[in-house]
Amino acid sequence: MCIKSKCSIAFLIFLFFIVVYFSPAKGQQAFYPSATYTFQVKDSLNKTDLPKPRKVLLQSTLIPGWGQFTNKQYWKIPVIYGGLATCIYFIYTNNGYYKMFKEAYILRTDDDSLTIDQFDPIDGTSQYRFSSSSQLQQKRDEFRRNLELSVMITAGFYVLNIIDAYVGAHLRDFDISDDISLKIEMPVAAYSYHKKPMITTGVTLVF
Repeated sequence: MCIKSKCSIAFLIFLFFIVVYFSPAKGQQAFYPSATYTFQVKDSLNKTDLPKPRKVLLQSTLIPGWGQFTNKQYWKIPVIYGGLATCIYFIYTNNGYYKMFKEAYILRTDDDSLTIDQFDPIDGTSQYRFSSSSQLQQKRDEFRRNLELSVMITAGFYVLNIIDAYVGAHLRDFDISDDISLKIEMPVAAYSYHKKPMITTGVTLVF
């Protein structure tokens, strides 16, 4: 065997080992190092800027709407004062009618002919006339119930203002951490499958 033939055989053996070493097994993918490009968007809300719920609770207790102002829920302030103003109006109105009919009932039932109430059917000064004392008593009790109901609704609205401010402060701190961010990862990997080189890409969102 000549030297040229020996060199050819040696080269073929060397080439065989190279192919075996670098070729993937059948049906197996060969992955190569991938590059990852990350874009990170930091959260702009700082926990140190959030209002303290207890502080907000005290503020809304002292002045309705103050806690909502601290929570930066400005649109709620006119709603709160509009509701309170409406409640106060009904308290004032029902209280006025209650006192009016209460006084008229006392004058009607005092057995004194010289005392005449404004609802007297003959000598009364009001545009509304009631012939019997039972009607005055009924109206008095009606406006007293309305007055009590108006006071209860006003108190409930006031407490609701406090609860809303307190819950609003807690919700602003809901599911928030210092390292909250959005990461967009775009891995780029080259691999071969059945001896066919390919390129693959992807997008990964990390919260």
